[in-house]
Amino acid sequence: MSDYQEVYDYFKHYKTIHEAITRLEERLETIKSKYELQAQKYSAEPSGKGGKPASYDTMLMQTERLYKQLEKLYYEADKIKATFDKQSILVDDQLAMRVIEMYFFDGMSHQEVAINLHLAPSRVSQLKRKGLECINLN
Repeated sequence: MSDYQEVYDYFKHYKTIHEAITRLEERLETIKSKYELQAQKYSAEPSGKGGKPASYDTMLMQTERLYKQLEKLYYEADKIKATFDKQSILVDDQLAMRVIEMYFFDGMSHQEVAINLHLAPSRVSQLKRKGLECINLN
């Protein structure tokens, strides 16, 4: 079942991206809190005395850069999720048709289909219903 492997790979890649997004969001929160502290220090200083600290600009640039990275990761995660959804629907349809073939053309019982496809009997029932719906629609 190479189709399942492909879906699993998409899911694994999506999970990796989701974890990267989570880490970036955590870093962003850390920088944001430091940025807010710097902004408080800056606003507390009397005007005309030294101006804003250099680290303030650095923090601002880091925050901007992280937001851009986060946007890219969100975009990539959305693309992968859309592909994963399409792929899993396709695999599900193919599997449903295979269940129907095993029932009606190979003459297998419910348990035999479940054993041959390594699926739970409830999943086989679900796929059988889906396969029959597909046949009725065509």
